[in-house]
Amino acid sequence: MQKKSSLYQMKRKRNIIRRVAVPLAAVFCCVIGSTDALTAPTPPCGSGRALPAKTWLMTAPSCEPSPADLASQYSDDLGGPYDTDWLSFRWNSAPTAQNYVKQAGTDSLVPGTGNWLYSYKAGTLLLEGTATTTVPCSDYGSGLVGRCFAVDLTPSSGRNLWQIVGHPFSYPVSWDDVRVAASSDGTTWTQYTPSEAATANLMAKEYWFWNGSSYQTKDDSTPGAIGVLQPQESIWVRIKSGSSSLSAGDFKLLIPAAHEPNTVQVQALNDTGITWSGNYASGNNTTCVSSNVPDGDNVVVAQDCSHGRDTTHNDDSDGHAGFSYTKLDSNGEPLPDQTVDYATTPWACVRDNVTGLIWEVKTDDDGLHDKDDKYYIMYNDWNVGNVCYGYNSGDPTTFCNTEAYVNRVKAAGLCEAADWRMPTFKELESLVNYGRSNPAIDNSYFPNALSSAVLSRSLMPNSSEIAWCVDFSNGDSNGCGLSSFAVRLVRGGQ
Repeated sequence: MQKKSSLYQMKRKRNIIRRVAVPLAAVFCCVIGSTDALTAPTPPCGSGRALPAKTWLMTAPSCEPSPADLASQYSDDLGGPYDTDWLSFRWNSAPTAQNYVKQAGTDSLVPGTGNWLYSYKAGTLLLEGTATTTVPCSDYGSGLVGRCFAVDLTPSSGRNLWQIVGHPFSYPVSWDDVRVAASSDGTTWTQYTPSEAATANLMAKEYWFWNGSSYQTKDDSTPGAIGVLQPQESIWVRIKSGSSSLSAGDFKLLIPAAHEPNTVQVQALNDTGITWSGNYASGNNTTCVSSNVPDGDNVVVAQDCSHGRDTTHNDDSDGHAGFSYTKLDSNGEPLPDQTVDYATTPWACVRDNVTGLIWEVKTDDDGLHDKDDKYYIMYNDWNVGNVCYGYNSGDPTTFCNTEAYVNRVKAAGLCEAADWRMPTFKELESLVNYGRSNPAIDNSYFPNALSSAVLSRSLMPNSSEIAWCVDFSNGDSNGCGLSSFAVRLVRGGQ
């Protein structure tokens, strides 16, 4: 790995002294930002975060930084505000403080805490380190299963307090999967959803984040406004006065881990999209509501529509029924208006807010991502029936196989990312909406989707040349052999 000095291949002395005014008196004041790219990290630190020049951004480490000090990760130029490359401030959330503290190069980056970062140079923020340490969620009462990262929340002093919380993982986590844990005796814990915590007067259900020019809020229950914590992002949470009876250490924000190194990885699953029920007296029931006819055949009991997100999040504001998607522009940023039509404002990628995966959106323009292009599995090229963008029989980099296509999309930097890959069979299957057909996918978020087989990277157990496919005409799955098929790339997860 290159040394940190590669961050600045040549540190240029400035002829003009730049002064930065940093108003620190109020909570909602300023935002923090950027710099040249640091050395390429190894997972699980992730693919980095784009940082514009001369902009404040709220950032956080998405791993256990190693080394942990700011000077090692950001270079040693933290002496500002004069002739400096970086400025960094943390928030002191103590009830008697509630103020900003300027950080020095010797200060540490700590998972679960955030900072305001400013840079004079544009680039990508990449951190080196190891996987964020987690603990069993059950250590803090019943509710979440698996493993969690527990962020200490500062109990109130009888008034509302503000605290900056850092997202500690290199993959997205939905805010409605986060829990607030509280203990009145240091032993017995109760877990709350953000909305439940608000009702209990412990913490507001909303969180605040800076979009580069203003604050926005997300919560865990408002259709179309359910938040998703992003890698290397920090947020404001508002501690409410009801927590004043709690002691330090007995008040936590639990962020569930979707991936655990060296263990079985558990990833959230989408629901089916089926919102109607069978076993009805005459045909299917168009809803999931039991009939009042007392003949025993009309009662809806334990059917698909009775369980999961299709029940708890059954609205179409951000995807059909329990699905939840976000449209991303060519820079990988959420579109400000999520209601736009693809014909007027096309988007390049879609983030699945449930699984955390980000998906390629197909086009109908005869370009690199055209919906009609077909590909052979892996590196095969039979030179027969090849129909894909830029194909040249004399150039292996243009072959219509999945390996070459993945490399071309990586090089093109779709949605400003270079970690695109073929999906596993289960990942691809997570897109199927079994409540519709032709295509069996939410085409309000996935335009130009075909009602045909889409190739996964998961091989059949008896052949290295046959992979699992998902048929998006009806959601069936089968083996796809020595022929070319449609593909849809993904990033994140695994």
